[in-house]
Amino acid sequence: MKSTSENKLTIAILYIANYVALIIFVILFCLHVIDTHSPVFIIFFFLPLALFVVNTCMIKEKWYHFLGCTLPCAIVTITMSAIIYVAYNSGSESALGMTSIEALIKFAIFHFYAATTLLWSSAGTIFKYK
Repeated sequence: MKSTSENKLTIAILYIANYVALIIFVILFCLHVIDTHSPVFIIFFFLPLALFVVNTCMIKEKWYHFLGCTLPCAIVTITMSAIIYVAYNSGSESALGMTSIEALIKFAIFHFYAATTLLWSSAGTIFKYK
């Protein structure tokens, strides 16, 4: 059994890792010069999976710690998919630095991540809270 100081340190590290990864994810999204063939593009799309793994570690903790890590990830992915959706429907996807096909592919991926993280956040919180 871990002591409470080790447990608090683990929780703090997971929070910091989660929020730093989210900030990097948002910064990469805001850079419109990401080429689809670059390694940064691969990191950009697999970062939500890394966040999912980090957030899964929080299932061992209290429900509010789990919600505090998973809900921001869900909000960020929902916001990014909404931005791409609005840009695609208004015809200004080129302002985001992508073609219409890239916008559709990115929207599908972000929509999947948004649905998965929101479902995981709500289901995990309900599981821990009960």
